[in-house]
Amino acid sequence: MTMINDEEAVFSQNGGARIDSWNTSYATLSGYRTALRLTCLNQDYVFPVSKIVSLRRHRGLFSIGLRIDHSVPLYPGYIVFWVSLALRSSPFALLKERLEALGYEVQE
Repeated sequence: MTMINDEEAVFSQNGGARIDSWNTSYATLSGYRTALRLTCLNQDYVFPVSKIVSLRRHRGLFSIGLRIDHSVPLYPGYIVFWVSLALRSSPFALLKERLEALGYEVQE
């Protein structure tokens, strides 16, 4: 697992991502007590708890994801981590459970 400021990730989950208008099938979301890290498109997006405005379930045309609303000025405004294809809700439920165990609030 990857580290942020000497803190090891509590979990990492593979999926896809949409960053503004770019979609990718290869992304990893790592959960830390102090931040979330999304790795995709040769970029690392680190969202400290203080910069996360909200985390919420996001339904796309063919998938379910986690929308990350944030206040990091240098990052794109529209960021979704896709956790499930074919609109299956169980992978999202597992991600939500993992995030809430770390103290994050995830809106349905």
